[in-house]
Amino acid sequence: MAATSATAGATREQCDDASQGALREFARRLRQRTLPAGRVLFHQGQRLGRVYLLTSGAVQVSRRDPQGHARIVDLVLPGDVLGFCDFAAGVYADDALVLRESRVCSIDPRRWPPSGGRDASLPPLPPLSSLGAAQVQRAMRQSLRLRLRAPARIADCLLQLSQRMGGPDIELPLSWRDLAEYLDLRPETLSRTLRELERRQCLRRAGGTRLQLDLERLRQTRAAPRARQV
Repeated sequence: MAATSATAGATREQCDDASQGALREFARRLRQRTLPAGRVLFHQGQRLGRVYLLTSGAVQVSRRDPQGHARIVDLVLPGDVLGFCDFAAGVYADDALVLRESRVCSIDPRRWPPSGGRDASLPPLPPLSSLGAAQVQRAMRQSLRLRLRAPARIADCLLQLSQRMGGPDIELPLSWRDLAEYLDLRPETLSRTLRELERRQCLRRAGGTRLQLDLERLRQTRAAPRARQV
């Protein structure tokens, strides 16, 4: 079971690397704009006009229930697409808030060339289906992550952040409380589990939301076959 979990984790990372590389290459062909921290990219229920590709920064995606309570359902990082899965419905299903200054490419799916290319001298644009698949893949990973026990859940999230941020020293793009909500953990469970991971030398807290990670120990924690915990 542990070997299978470790192999699945490595496969997810390899797939992420491939898809992120393709999207970064694609982003070079699109016009980008800079958004300050605190800007709302779109609101839940708003009519959909664009989908977005993030090239720098971080965006938090939240969903409100009928009672008005919002829960963080996605963390969008450079190379991620957001809004695509709402295209068929014609309205955004979530709120998207810029966490730190970000650059985004704005895409109108209705004007996307079906053949994928306007200029034969440039690499072809990916089909729209591949953009949608990238967002679906991210949602599936989060769904699988939430089935893990708390230490493995946190380990998988930190490994993904390390992979996306370029190394074992990372600055979390969201607060500890928001991280707990994103991982569907009680704040006290997150705090207790982080202390346990620090005791195991999987990570070291370097002040604020900065972490120094031991990637191999985190991979071993992610692979541990135990029951889900919240």
